[in-house]
Amino acid sequence: MLQREKATLLQWLGLKSEIDYAKNTLLGGFIGASLILFVLILLLVSIAVLLMIVATVFEGGLLIADGQAEVIRNLGLLLAATVGLPFLVWRSIVAQKQVNVAEQGHITDRINEAVKGLGAEKVIKQIKKTPRYKKKNDEWLLEKGKPVPALRPDGEPIIDVENFEESVPNLEVRIGSIYALERIALDSPRDHIQIMEILCAYLRENAPAKSLNPWQPKITERPKVRTDIQAVINIIGRRTKKQIEIEWTNRYRLDFRNTDLSGGDFRYGDFSGAKFHSCRLEAAMFDRALLHGSQFFGSLLNYASFMNAELRGTRFDEITLNQPEPTPGGMVESINMGKILGISLIGANISAVDYLGEDVEMQRTFGTKDTTLSSELEEKRKCLSEHCKKLGQLRHGEKQVKIQSLTQKIQEHGFLNWCAFDQNDLTVGSQYKKFMSSLGLTGFPYFDD
Repeated sequence: MLQREKATLLQWLGLKSEIDYAKNTLLGGFIGASLILFVLILLLVSIAVLLMIVATVFEGGLLIADGQAEVIRNLGLLLAATVGLPFLVWRSIVAQKQVNVAEQGHITDRINEAVKGLGAEKVIKQIKKTPRYKKKNDEWLLEKGKPVPALRPDGEPIIDVENFEESVPNLEVRIGSIYALERIALDSPRDHIQIMEILCAYLRENAPAKSLNPWQPKITERPKVRTDIQAVINIIGRRTKKQIEIEWTNRYRLDFRNTDLSGGDFRYGDFSGAKFHSCRLEAAMFDRALLHGSQFFGSLLNYASFMNAELRGTRFDEITLNQPEPTPGGMVESINMGKILGISLIGANISAVDYLGEDVEMQRTFGTKDTTLSSELEEKRKCLSEHCKKLGQLRHGEKQVKIQSLTQKIQEHGFLNWCAFDQNDLTVGSQYKKFMSSLGLTGFPYFDD
């Protein structure tokens, strides 16, 4: 992660570079009243000076002594100063507004220029070589099951050569435009969300998910994303604290929906609150990433790594995580390797995960009856159902000890907070909110309301 934020002179002096005027309206009202009082005093002083000049002139008559002339001159200068001060302030305000308008116009031009570069393409020349083969009676001549190549008199094979041109993305120009947009977002906080929308749209258009079916055969080598796509991921992942505060204040979520970012490197980045809906993220790397309140609804996460990722209130509803298959004595390293607190697995297929931590850690997860589990976890969930069934059959009295024992086992069970109904049941939403509230995870980015 690059260090993007540097302290300004005002911050070094203990002052904020930008003041939030809405947070202290009382002080603003006091300053406003003081300014009005100051203007009234200037007005009264101007009237008093004007009256003094008139009085001095009438007192001296047509012939004014040298001393009186100097007094009148000084009073005139004072009058000019008191009258001219408000106009000077007004001119300064107008000049500053003009500077702001010019600056915003310049930023708009920079954005437009950068956006043009995002669609840059270049033409490359290619050569297509097509060998000729022998025919007889409109049928290919075969030798050992292979077509026989046509030969020239000198014995060399006859090959047709075709030159053609092809348009491909100009990655150099596009990457330059991507970094230009990052710079604009740093220079102009008011345009930050707009820049993020542009970059996310670039991902959706240039890396669309054509299918969410798992790879066949199984992945043996990590797929690579295009250089410009990875550049966008890097830029979004290293947003400053100030930029993230702007997003959260406006309840803005990064929109990665329906993208194919398999093999993408999200490590150490902050993608909290992002929408990874219906994404193909096979073998993607989220190690040590911040994913507070991120949503992976319906995404494909096979072979993805989440080592030490901050999974606080992360939504994995309806995800597919069924590869690689667990092996006896082994363990699939996926979401179970993250720092789990309040993750949701509603209706998910996590059959590749055979371990979600000890019971205390598992109680920080939430799922439903239709969450598909590995055989080990499914067996563990059945134990809870059996405990609950036995508890319902017992009555008070001589079996009080058994009731207490079963109650304790249920309270300590890892699936304690899971819903007994499937994801379509109306009680799931309220039970999930209650679960999140018990962990202190409320408001944005965990909920939009």
